[in-house]
Amino acid sequence: MAATPMGNVGWSHWIRLFDADGSRRLLSAIPKTAGVYRIRVIDIGGQPIAIRRLRYDDPQGVLDIGESGAVASGGLNCRIETFQKAVLWGDKFSHAAGIKFHDYDYKSMFALETVCVDWISKSSKAQAKAFEKALLHAHRRRFLDHPPLNAAA
Repeated sequence: MAATPMGNVGWSHWIRLFDADGSRRLLSAIPKTAGVYRIRVIDIGGQPIAIRRLRYDDPQGVLDIGESGAVASGGLNCRIETFQKAVLWGDKFSHAAGIKFHDYDYKSMFALETVCVDWISKSSKAQAKAFEKALLHAHRRRFLDHPPLNAAA
């Protein structure tokens, strides 16, 4: 049976983006390639935190689905770092999901140390954009809603 875009086949292992004290973690494990990423919430025990959506709860805890271009732009590594900075300092950094997290006080619902990322590398920005689009479409069809931090939401 083929994996659906929302499945976990091909995704990296998730990594936490912040320490318990709210400081940013280093992102050396995240490649500087084009790709697609999911910002998720994972409890301290390593289990996804379900997020209420319109039709069903999202058992994977997906807050955002995004994409990034290749090395010239810093790729996934740079894009996720920009998310981290926007979460902490708001619109001083250009990442809509991070700004939403900051401005709408998502940390009152999800402690920073529960915010994680996983990703899939792609060979080009065009492939990353197409895969992101398929993931968002699958998410919308399943839950009748976009992930809460997505710009389209």
